[in-house]
Amino acid sequence: MARSTAPSPRAGRPWRTALAAAGLLLATACGALSGSEAEPQQAPAPGPVLEKAELQVGVLPIVDLAAVQRADRAGYFRDEGLDVELVTIQGGAVALPQLVGESLDLSWTSWPSVILAQEQGVSDFRILQPGYRTAEKSFQLMTMPGSAVRTPRDLVGKRVATNTFRSITEIMARSALQDAGVDPADVEFVELPFPDMMPALQNDQIDAAILLEPFITLAKAQLDATSILDVATGATADLPIAGVTATARFARENPNTLAAFERALGKAQSEMDDRTIVEQTLTGYTTVKPEIAPELTLGTWPSSLTADDLQRVADLMLRFGVLRQEFDVAPLLAAPS
Repeated sequence: MARSTAPSPRAGRPWRTALAAAGLLLATACGALSGSEAEPQQAPAPGPVLEKAELQVGVLPIVDLAAVQRADRAGYFRDEGLDVELVTIQGGAVALPQLVGESLDLSWTSWPSVILAQEQGVSDFRILQPGYRTAEKSFQLMTMPGSAVRTPRDLVGKRVATNTFRSITEIMARSALQDAGVDPADVEFVELPFPDMMPALQNDQIDAAILLEPFITLAKAQLDATSILDVATGATADLPIAGVTATARFARENPNTLAAFERALGKAQSEMDDRTIVEQTLTGYTTVKPEIAPELTLGTWPSSLTADDLQRVADLMLRFGVLRQEFDVAPLLAAPS
């Protein structure tokens, strides 16, 4: 057992001095903790209150949504206090009435669908930051090997499949054909869902198809299909094509909620520069197999969207008759008010 040793008289004064100093320090510390002799420490200010924490968000099983899926799977929405349910939809245009009817709070959709609905007065919409853009060869016009169609000029009078009429796919194809010296009016566009295009090519029901990933890679692997035109080039290079949308009413009534959603999505968006993360995410929600993922030609997930960039989409829509008159996209990006 340790033995207590009393201080010698000679050491008394320094010992008492040290003890007094220690007592003073202890009193000061206790005062700081209790608040009796020092300014109380302020608790961190709480963040803005979310107007709506539970969100229904429309999504599609396509490459474009990798950032949304990453934000959900990595817990970034949860970190912002959001309880997000991803709801599979048939298409972006179909989701817009669901936003108006409030069965969805937010939804992924192509920008032409939003612009056209706004122009037609379906409702007043707001586009969230950020979205998805084209990159070189991320959209391609493809044919079967041995086809008589070898160049864009060979498509005159031929049948070309697009997923839906007046879609970003058709608009981009018309632009790319025009840049290649082909009048798009001389090409017969037919409507087919992406999964049906490969069988249609095989059965000679169509002469060419406008494909995006993963269908580009699948068509090459399974059909030995060839590309005759990069659709994401010229006027459609680095074109913003899709992202998340809300109604203006929802944006106005839920500004903190939308800000939290955008922060979470932005965090995932910044990780899309890491190809490994993108591929791991894609194989979790699409039919893309891990062995095919490295071969995909992907677009980009930028951190922001400007009115000037979005205006390019509206101008292409006007150029090819999808819009009846000039359309200003700036209100679609306006902050809630």
